[in-house]
Amino acid sequence: FAPLGDFCLVCDKGGDLVHTLRIDREAKKLIACDEPFHTEPGMMPRYAAFHPTKRFVYTNNEAQPVLHCFAYSEDGTLELLGTTPGISDDIPFDGKPYTVKQSDMRISADGRFLYDCVRDVNVVSVYAINQQTGSLSMLQCKQLDDEDPHSCCISPDGRYLLIGAMGHSHKVVTLPILEDGTLGEKAAEVDQPSACSIIFNTLA
Repeated sequence: FAPLGDFCLVCDKGGDLVHTLRIDREAKKLIACDEPFHTEPGMMPRYAAFHPTKRFVYTNNEAQPVLHCFAYSEDGTLELLGTTPGISDDIPFDGKPYTVKQSDMRISADGRFLYDCVRDVNVVSVYAINQQTGSLSMLQCKQLDDEDPHSCCISPDGRYLLIGAMGHSHKVVTLPILEDGTLGEKAAEVDQPSACSIIFNTLA
C-alpha cells in the first residue's frame, strides 16, 4: 500500500507485470489506475517497497537479480526511473533465470536505506536512496551464514534487521543496523521452522 493508503501496488509474478490499483472506499472496490508496467519477459516481479515520504516505489524480481525504481503520481501512474543490480559483481551468478531469487525487501523509516534479501546466494543487499532522484547506490552486499533469507523486517526502533532464514537453517536471525545503514555481524538467532514472514506488533 502507498503511504497515504490511496492505492496499492501488485507484483504479478506470473505475468511479468506491476499493477497499481486505486482504492475506492465508497464503492468498496479496487480500480486499475493505468496500464500495468511490463518487465522484461521472465523477470517475475515479486516484492515492492514504498518510500515513506517521497513518491518513489521499488520492486524486485524472483528470476533475475534486478531492482526497478519508479516514480508515481497521485493517481498511481508509474514512471520507470531506472534499474539497479540486486547483487554485487563479486557474487557468482551465471545469468540464468532462478540462479538467484530476490525475496523480501524493506526501506528504513527515514527513507534513507533499502534492504533486499537474495536467496540461493544468501545475501542482503543494502542501498542508499537518493532523496532527490530515487536512485539506489549499493553500500553493502552482506553475505549470510544462514540459508534462504526469505523474509525481513526492521525493528520499530530502527536498530535491527530481522531475517527469516526459511531454508535448511530454519531460523530468525538479527543483524544490527549501523549508523551508515550497513549491517553488522549477527547479534542473535532463534530456531523457527520455515520462517516465511516477520511482522512487529507496534501496538504492544
